Amino acid sequence: MRRGAGGTVGSAVVLITLAVVAGYVAGRLRAPGPRHLAPPKVRYRALLVAGVAADAVAPRVDGFVGLTLLLTGLGVLALTAAANIHVAGAGMLTAGVVMNLAVIGWNGGMPVRHDALVEAGIVHDAGEVTLDGQRHLETADDHLKLLDDRIPIRPAQLVVSLGDTVLAVGLAVVVARTTRRLRPPAVSPARPAREREPLPAGESTAEWFARQLVTAGDHDP
Repeated sequence: MRRGAGGTVGSAVVLITLAVVAGYVAGRLRAPGPRHLAPPKVRYRALLVAGVAADAVAPRVDGFVGLTLLLTGLGVLALTAAANIHVAGAGMLTAGVVMNLAVIGWNGGMPVRHDALVEAGIVHDAGEVTLDGQRHLETADDHLKLLDDRIPIRPAQLVVSLGDTVLAVGLAVVVARTTRRLRPPAVSPARPAREREPLPAGESTAEWFARQLVTAGDHDP
């Protein structure tokens, strides 16, 4: 979490949470799909949880250890997302994570654009903000500035990156695809039971069976 004189510089956690909620709602509201197109299985769920946990803990750890933890978590998430490329939206999710991994790894943390903080209504003067975790104010020495935190979302007082936006869209698609309902199995109408021909009066079952065999033999060529 990043705090400044005018409020909180929102993290991508809020954006990702909204993406998950939106994807789940969209998936449940869609018309049920055919049963032969069942939602794909997500592979390596344990690694996915580990990567998310590492990225959640990293901002609370300062210095090299925190940066290493963040980059490791992003790397695990990128590999896990790529392993699930068969799921719709996983490609965008992978691309978004790789974007963040690249800019953070190259600059030793996520640069934050000065003007975006003001445009998001977080601070009145970008120079007043203090960033913690693996984030710092953007400087002339930073690289891949197009991928840093530069997209202001004023209603939520957030500043997010292009990678955050791409991975959020991809995540919403993944959740929508994996939570879609299936049509109930088709039930074939029950066939009426065939009624047995009643036996002639005074004829036993054995006599009726013998008569059927004689009749069938008479029709043979």
